[in-house]
Amino acid sequence: MAKNTTNPTTGETQAIGGGVAKTVATPDAKKFPLATLREHCRSLLKVSTAYFDGAAAGLKGEYTVAEIRAKLAGWGKQKISKEEN
Repeated sequence: MAKNTTNPTTGETQAIGGGVAKTVATPDAKKFPLATLREHCRSLLKVSTAYFDGAAAGLKGEYTVAEIRAKLAGWGKQKISKEEN
């Protein structure tokens, strides 16, 4: 039977058991200002500040760690197009 644990830093719930771990963002997950997430991006998100800055360009407000992870994942999958002059 799976056990649920909540990460106090991110507010995410993780179900552990049966050899499967699944992370689920909870509705009451704590939101942080972008500046705070950027400050801790290496430890929380395992990305450099440069990568974080690129992915978070244009974003404003507060986000959960799970929301920012989703933004980083989407940004990292973008195709690079070559501009012709």
